[in-house]
Amino acid sequence: MERKLRRSSKNRVLLGVLGGIAEYLGTDPVLVRLGYLLLFIFHPVAMTVFYFLAAVIMPSEGEEDEDVEKRAERIVGEVKEIVTPDSEEEKLAGIILLVLGALLLVETVAPTSIGVRTVLALALLGLGSLLLLRGEGR
Repeated sequence: MERKLRRSSKNRVLLGVLGGIAEYLGTDPVLVRLGYLLLFIFHPVAMTVFYFLAAVIMPSEGEEDEDVEKRAERIVGEVKEIVTPDSEEEKLAGIILLVLGALLLVETVAPTSIGVRTVLALALLGLGSLLLLRGEGR
């Protein structure tokens, strides 16, 4: 039987690319994911482009005849479904993570006399105030 590289439907976290590669190689998907993560740390843009290009190029199990354009549209829908927050708590967690990431980036790119802790404290106070004020209007 001929082995074919396909996105996995059972070993998937996002789109099944890494699970499909692991199934093709006959190895544990965790090892493939760890290898991808290691490469992602050093080349985040290239590995992100690789992942999504592989998702478009690799057919999923049972969809070999689908053309690339339809596959790309379906993949965009899958990603949109995965990353759309289901609740206000998830939205809040996303906002907090974005603020923390931005603060860390600002500190590494343009260090100032104001430390990260000070800016983080101000951001958290602002976020908390925003949530309290928004809650009063309901």
